[in-house]
Amino acid sequence: MTLIGDKSRFAIEYELDPNPAGGWLNGSIKLWIGGRAVGEAPSTELRSLRDYIIRFERIVSGEGRRSNAALFVEPSERAVRLLDDALFTGDDPVLEEKATDEQWGLLLMELGFPAGHVYAIEAGDEVRLLVSESGVASGEIRLPKREVYDLLTEARDQLETLRARYAS
Repeated sequence: MTLIGDKSRFAIEYELDPNPAGGWLNGSIKLWIGGRAVGEAPSTELRSLRDYIIRFERIVSGEGRRSNAALFVEPSERAVRLLDDALFTGDDPVLEEKATDEQWGLLLMELGFPAGHVYAIEAGDEVRLLVSESGVASGEIRLPKREVYDLLTEARDQLETLRARYAS
């Protein structure tokens, strides 16, 4: 397993399968937030780590566009409920309109993990990472933006290097 970051804060851990299928980079990946693994594909599910090059790039390119002062200070349970309801489960047209107007979709870190969602809400030089599992706030940490986005950039770069090596 390759670990990037500090599991007690924010980290990405990945491992290539013994036969990674060339540039597809079949393997496993998980995210750590505040000492807890918050996302991992089931071992029975085929996972292409190549997809995470694109996912991490999209997240990094959104830096500075995830500011929301109101959601940044909301208690985690309420923030997760609002975000999940507006983006996934709700049927409140007023909330959905607010989410559209304030571009809440940008707050979702699209990681493709089946068990939950991770939201990144920025304020100044800080990012608040919220974890939602089955609609329940199950994790939260506030970190410097540089720490989060630099780590995602490093993970993207490592995976791109592996993709180039195995694709040839």
